[in-house]
Amino acid sequence: MTIIDSDNRHAKKTRDQLSYFKTLSETLDGWNFSSEQDGVKLYTKDIPGNPLPIVRGDIICDGLECTPNDLVTAAILPGSRKIWDEQFDSSDVKELYTRYESLFWCKLSAPWPVSPRDISGTSIRDLNDNVTYVTMTSVEDGLNPPDPDCVRADLIVSGWKFYKTNDNKIGITYITQIDLAGYIPYWLLKSIQTSIPLCAGKLANYVKQYGFPPNTRVCTGKFLNETIENTAPDENGEDHTKDVEYLLEVEGGEIETLLSSKMFPTVQVHIEQGKTEEPEIVEQENGNKLVKIKGINGHVKIKLTR
Repeated sequence: MTIIDSDNRHAKKTRDQLSYFKTLSETLDGWNFSSEQDGVKLYTKDIPGNPLPIVRGDIICDGLECTPNDLVTAAILPGSRKIWDEQFDSSDVKELYTRYESLFWCKLSAPWPVSPRDISGTSIRDLNDNVTYVTMTSVEDGLNPPDPDCVRADLIVSGWKFYKTNDNKIGITYITQIDLAGYIPYWLLKSIQTSIPLCAGKLANYVKQYGFPPNTRVCTGKFLNETIENTAPDENGEDHTKDVEYLLEVEGGEIETLLSSKMFPTVQVHIEQGKTEEPEIVEQENGNKLVKIKGINGHVKIKLTR
């Protein structure tokens, strides 16, 4: 799949930064190896005038039981990210330009007395069978006014590269270049410099343990929204995974959604709003399941549970 065309007001910058990210992630030339932690190789690249270097984490994973494309939802859906990223607070999609391109707002937590950061940005995906890119970059937009309780950070570029290796494993590369702005104590800067690239390993461990969130691979109508909750035990250790819930909103057409056998050992399909043909559930490799729904008439809300 190539990038879906769009003439939205941020299209050029979004695509320019996607190209920049691809260049950054293509090789390790110019990167400085710093350490290896929990299987993740950490690298930095210094940027003159920025207190934080560009940071990078690389890990090769076995046993994920999915394709590179299936990792995208684990990386971007708030209901998943809040499980494996302790710096993530909340996010909201403000405008959907295409199925794989949007304007978003995100809030990042910070320890007292440091103010939390917020980001106004765009996100885009470049999906292919053997390699997938997901990138984000800051933009100024009237739909995302500054939050008076936050310091507005400048996300030059951040993104994921998921790819299939020659020995049929999956590689994950996570790179972030950010200006956090405002006051940040030195000890926190050093902590952030390490914790950001370690997200590559945290994402992999999440998927190994709980599976990947549903991946709506096919949507021939208009994609409107998707959310997921209860994918893993909460911060208090209480396990609500039996109540895992994926909500999908579309308009017209048909959909095909792949479910992980770990996250959804069984599946129930609920048409919450609108009318469709009878859903079909097809068994896949590794016990994964493909939910097919045709004849979607108008605005439909679909809920998938165990």
